[in-house]
Amino acid sequence: MALCAIGVLAALSVLSSGMPVTFAVPLALTAAGQGVRLGRREARRPSHLLTIAPDGRAALDGIDISDLRLHWRGPWAFLHFRGADGRSRRLAWWTDTLAPRDRRELRLAVPVQPAAQSRPSMAS
Repeated sequence: MALCAIGVLAALSVLSSGMPVTFAVPLALTAAGQGVRLGRREARRPSHLLTIAPDGRAALDGIDISDLRLHWRGPWAFLHFRGADGRSRRLAWWTDTLAPRDRRELRLAVPVQPAAQSRPSMAS
């Protein structure tokens, strides 16, 4: 839904700019259409079932995954992991795709990573 709104806002921005009408109208229609297309594509994307056991084992859609790393960047949550085939993968959540209760549960379920520094700093 947000992608559709962004497309409409982009179209309105183009129309309200100083661009000549002969170029503004086709560009505005393209921006609105692209927003709707992206919104429909994301709406059709299948959802996944992520399960994390208390001992740290995890599965995505019933397939074991390993090497979980959860990163928070403001309201975004990124989960990096390795699939059963050994390939690195990533899931991302925005505030409107993950309920507050589920965000808290995700934060508590993913094991805490050790500190990146392995040696003492210069200030020690």
